[in-house]
Amino acid sequence: MADDVPIITTAANRLLEPIHSRMPVILDGASATDWMNGREPNPISLNRLLVPAPEDFMMVRPASPLVNSVKNEGSELLEDLSLFGQ
Repeated sequence: MADDVPIITTAANRLLEPIHSRMPVILDGASATDWMNGREPNPISLNRLLVPAPEDFMMVRPASPLVNSVKNEGSELLEDLSLFGQ
């Protein structure tokens, strides 16, 4: 099996719109089970899951410019810059 994983996007919710016009689809447990059901008789019906996540499910905080390159790895990418006044 390949290590590639697709990321399905949808329009950004109101929280993320100022940052970007798109966001990843985020599925809760029941929706993920529906999505992974290989026996779904009407796969087109799963389009109902491809919606922006609710704003209260997320938070926005400053991130290091290091996240802008796929070459960078490490825990410093996860540091909360708002704790440092940035």
